[in-house]
Amino acid sequence: MSDIMARAYRMKFLGSMAILLLVACRSAQGDAADDERALTKLVQDLNVALAKADMDFLERSLHKDFMLTNSKGTIEDRAAYLANRKTGRIQYESKKSDELRVRVYGDCAIVTGRDIEKGKDQKGAVEGQFRWTRVFLRQDGRWQLVTAQFSPVVGP
Repeated sequence: MSDIMARAYRMKFLGSMAILLLVACRSAQGDAADDERALTKLVQDLNVALAKADMDFLERSLHKDFMLTNSKGTIEDRAAYLANRKTGRIQYESKKSDELRVRVYGDCAIVTGRDIEKGKDQKGAVEGQFRWTRVFLRQDGRWQLVTAQFSPVVGP
């Protein structure tokens, strides 16, 4: 093989590899955007499920190791969290999330945001704004909520 032919072959090979790399990077970016959309939708769907006390959706969406630290510092495991919603000890009239920020790290994602909610618990009316952090894990092709922590927004 002549030097010119060898160079031409290398250039074709390198060009092909560059194209494949660009396609792979573009595909990975598409997946990140898809994950962000899916997680944003899941947060909104969780809000609807909480307002409607949709236990089937909640059971599917919460990881088996789910743990919540609520705005009062109380920790609830998955069983307690579901029981409190099923029995009506905690009910939401409305719950809306905004200011979402989604960060995906492979099969793990951290989503932060703000909730504006109105409802009641055992002690009476609950209304206000809360900042939160939620951690999701992708297993078997779907995202599940693993943990969440809420903090009340105080001040103006």
